[in-house]
Amino acid sequence: MAGRQDDALDWLIPGHEPLKPAPERPRPRPQGGKIAATLQRPLIRNAEMVAAGAGMCIAFHQFLRQSRGTKDCVRRALEAGIPTYLVDSKEAQPRRLRAGDARLR
Repeated sequence: MAGRQDDALDWLIPGHEPLKPAPERPRPRPQGGKIAATLQRPLIRNAEMVAAGAGMCIAFHQFLRQSRGTKDCVRRALEAGIPTYLVDSKEAQPRRLRAGDARLR
C-alpha cells in the first residue's frame, strides 16, 4: 500500500525492504446466464428458510432499507406470519418489525 505512514520509518532499519502489497487478483465473475442465477441464489435460499418454518426471525443489518437479501428475507418472514425482529445498531437491541415498515420499501 503506497503511502502508508509506517513506510516513512523504513530507512531506520538497515537492510529492511518495505513490504509490497500483494497484487490484486481479478475475481472470477459469472458469465452469461450464470449472472442471473448467482444474483437469485440468496433470494431462493431466503424462500427456502422461510418455507422451512421458524418461531422467530432475527435480522441483523445496519441499513435495512438499502439491503437486498436481508430485506427480502424479512419481507418473506412477515408475509408468512413469523414474528420478525431487527438488530440495526451496535447496542444490539432487537426491535419488532411489522409489515408496512418504511425500511421494507
